[in-house]
Amino acid sequence: MYTCSDGLVRDLSLAYSSYKPSDRFEEVTKMLRELLAEIKPKPRSATLYLDAPISKSGLMALHMRKILDIKVVTSKHVDSDLLKHEVVASSDSLVISKAKCIVDLPREILRRVNISPIPLFPSNGLVEGLILDRSSKDS
Repeated sequence: MYTCSDGLVRDLSLAYSSYKPSDRFEEVTKMLRELLAEIKPKPRSATLYLDAPISKSGLMALHMRKILDIKVVTSKHVDSDLLKHEVVASSDSLVISKAKCIVDLPREILRRVNISPIPLFPSNGLVEGLILDRSSKDS
């Protein structure tokens, strides 16, 4: 896990590969459930989008639905689906640049397990914590 120049945490090892099952999948999904319970998105308003073209995304969605108390869907248009929401969590640079409010869920999950992401470059100061809110700024 790395802190990128925009300040967000990303797992760059998966950037250009398909999903491979891991024995930690359920554990991490449960940690995500706990984090979302604390953030308290409006009941049933949070949606987790998985890229439909990614291998096994449907299987991942099925397993995540059993654990998470939010809607989990696959989509062929994840970026545009995400940008319909007020608050997003994404590692996609285009989504991040257009989103009103960004939540860095990977950073918080790493903090909870006492792991520090490796900085790739000096931060440009865009994100300095869990949430970046641009909604009060003029576009």
